Amino acid sequence: MWPGNAWRAALFWVPRGRRAQSALAQLRGILEGELEGIRGAGTWKSERVITSRQGPHIRVDGVSGGPGTVIFPGLPLPHLSCCIHLLSFTSGILNFCANNYLGLSSHPEVIQAGLQALEQFGAGLSSVRFICGTQSIHKNLEAKIARFHQREDAILYPSCFDANAGLFESRALVQPG
Repeated sequence: MWPGNAWRAALFWVPRGRRAQSALAQLRGILEGELEGIRGAGTWKSERVITSRQGPHIRVDGVSGGPGTVIFPGLPLPHLSCCIHLLSFTSGILNFCANNYLGLSSHPEVIQAGLQALEQFGAGLSSVRFICGTQSIHKNLEAKIARFHQREDAILYPSCFDANAGLFESRALVQPG
């Protein structure tokens, strides 16, 4: 598909002259065509700028809809013509696409605890724990998680990607014998 055309255009690129401009124009045309295909298929992802706190209801820049307004961005699903991400009501847009279903990230007690942690520990570590150390707040949380799950220990990972890397690395080690 387009990668072959892009490579062909790149191979014939010469640093100076009309030929280089022509190859660049050709590559640009190929890429624009691909992007139009993505838009036409309904799979183009536009960034929504949230102008309020995260919660079940949010405000989104450029979305003014009124009560009952339905916005249909997102990927098509086999059984639906689109994926509904946002519904607009007088209290704001219902946020169905976040990991904050209970609205805890805007809860006053969570905000207060976050402010206290910022005062005590600062805005975070300067690097990963194996380079600059582990803060006591992380060790305390790991101990609570281990107790809750009735395990000997637990470890925090900053992202799901890192958690998967830790899991697969430990499982992939060759066992003796």
